[in-house]
Amino acid sequence: MQKRALITVVIVVVIIVVLIPVGYGLAQRATVTSLKFHFNRAELANVDFSQTQTIGNLEQLYNNIQNPSLGTLSEVASIESAVPSESTIMFDLLANTRYTFNVYVDVSNPSFIPVVIDKEDIKVSISGHELPGDVTIPQQITVPAGGSTTVELEGITASGRDIADVLANSISNDYVLDFNFAITSFYPTLFGEVQIPADIDLITYPIPPKPTLSNFQQDGYNVNSYTLSFQNSNNIPIEGQMQVGVMKGNSYGCDPACIVPVDSGLGTFLRITGSDLFGIQVFEANYNPSPEQTFSMNIQNPTLRNNANSAFIMRWVPTFDTIPYTATITIAGVPETSQGEFHSSTFSTIRDVVYNLGRDFGYVGSREFVSPTIETAQTPSSALSNTINSILNGVSSAPQLPPVQSSGTQIVNGVYNVPPGRYQYFTFTSSCTGTLSGSFAAQATLGNNIVTYVLDQAGFNQFQAGNSASTYYNSGKISSGSFHVSLGTGTYYIILSNTYSIISTKTVDVQAYYSCN
Repeated sequence: MQKRALITVVIVVVIIVVLIPVGYGLAQRATVTSLKFHFNRAELANVDFSQTQTIGNLEQLYNNIQNPSLGTLSEVASIESAVPSESTIMFDLLANTRYTFNVYVDVSNPSFIPVVIDKEDIKVSISGHELPGDVTIPQQITVPAGGSTTVELEGITASGRDIADVLANSISNDYVLDFNFAITSFYPTLFGEVQIPADIDLITYPIPPKPTLSNFQQDGYNVNSYTLSFQNSNNIPIEGQMQVGVMKGNSYGCDPACIVPVDSGLGTFLRITGSDLFGIQVFEANYNPSPEQTFSMNIQNPTLRNNANSAFIMRWVPTFDTIPYTATITIAGVPETSQGEFHSSTFSTIRDVVYNLGRDFGYVGSREFVSPTIETAQTPSSALSNTINSILNGVSSAPQLPPVQSSGTQIVNGVYNVPPGRYQYFTFTSSCTGTLSGSFAAQATLGNNIVTYVLDQAGFNQFQAGNSASTYYNSGKISSGSFHVSLGTGTYYIILSNTYSIISTKTVDVQAYYSCN
């Protein structure tokens, strides 16, 4: 009886000794297969531009144009010719730059048994090109029961020279880089090592995208308020500042497109960057729109001239110390997608340069329009005139505007201040033979007079150059007058000239219409 009891005890002990490890081993395997992975973040640890060919020169060029002079706008063509093509810039940047990443993956363990990660092997490919060598973790990592651990994968290095065959695709795909990390984790158990594969697809945007202009509207008839609408047409969130410059129009004979067209990216950059120098009023607002989201910017009471050809010019300045990305991690065939951004102040300077030179200096769009009737602020010269007027205790009586038949297409109809030594002009294009009819009346403290001309394009060019010009109408210096001029097809100018005056601003009421025969 005692012998049987002893044998029973031995059998039970053997069963316990054998089955418990077996059971624990099975539990370990079940626990490993139940682990959950989540992409935490990726960091750009280092960027080495020392082997690039164009970046240093571009950075110097960009730094130079950040401080424009009065003559810089006239040098736009030569500056643009010095900028390499977008493909040349991007090829140099990508092919000759080494990037070092750190990737962080969260591993959670829902079971009651802790798990040890013995090692990780990571293969990295970019747009289908596998980089040489594997990345490994330096030491074992324990994931506690019911807890989580962040696994840090350090030193993932890629050189553009390794992926020269995919550079053209990256450029044509709006500078998007697709990094793929094939990660195999090894877990020691009583029954040997268990391998768990994972795949991380990381789509990065090293050159920030920008929004598009979707709509422009005036907020009411003759209202000096405007709404600009934009859309983030990209598949990632974007963050940055919208800058809107105000082109007053018809300034001393210079319309919004004077010197440089309003739809020039470099011209917009120079005008807004040198806003104080060029007299450009700038409105700014920060936005962070989601993919496909539309956002609006309201421009209230911009400084404009009465009934003048005006324009808004727009550029987007992104946040340069972040690189947006979309990450998809797949475990056991189940994908999980998240969005985020890298943070790198080291990379921000070079991204600033390449963004501006590669994305048309952040140019978003422009809109030309005719400003409403606005009360014009006093200029220093008109203030001086008012002072003299108060001393003289009187103002010359205002002349009456001669009547004119208001038929045909209206060219101009309003009241304008013409400062001393300056002129105001209005331009129109005729597509038929017809008659230009108009009248004008000038008022000022020290003499009611103005000189009015009608010129064609050749005559206007001569007038701007300070030369004598052939005119269709020349009023001479008078207080008021009217004109009826027969014209053919072409571009013509009506000019109110106060170039002969030294201190007196002239307030001129003018109207003109063109009728085809």
